[in-house]
Amino acid sequence: MTAWLPTLMAGQGYSHTDAGLIASVFQVAGVAGCLILPVITLRTSIRVGVLCVGIGWLAIPLGFLLAPGGWLAWCLIGGFAQGAGITIVFIMINAFGDDEHTTAGRSGIVQGIGYAVAATGPLLLGLLHELTGAWVLPLIVELVAVLLFLIPGLIVTVSLRRASRTG
Repeated sequence: MTAWLPTLMAGQGYSHTDAGLIASVFQVAGVAGCLILPVITLRTSIRVGVLCVGIGWLAIPLGFLLAPGGWLAWCLIGGFAQGAGITIVFIMINAFGDDEHTTAGRSGIVQGIGYAVAATGPLLLGLLHELTGAWVLPLIVELVAVLLFLIPGLIVTVSLRRASRTG
């Protein structure tokens, strides 16, 4: 969303300046997300952190598909989740409690694959927007991508709870 949010907002009739300002709201909320999520996971659980990120990310595609006029709420919630997303991934990588060599290897694999997959997102969404002339299909693809994070993320938290009980 970071790459296409200004274009999406401009397509909804906002000036390029306003669309840029709206995107900055999304970014500032992301800073809050990466700073606040560790506190959430410490006081609750990693599973709650994954739920916060996944549900928060759902605000963007569902919000813009169903009620685009609520952009401020979608940008605040989705932006928070955007910033919290990278944080929860690093928390989960470290939560397995392995030695530093194993954790570093896991981190390298996750980051390498994750960034490679993430780099295709803006290209794919842009292509779908160009082909359809609308944002419906790109937002549906984003919705599917969120579910592809949320469902495995929740499954991994079960493994993390087992690892913490046996470790």
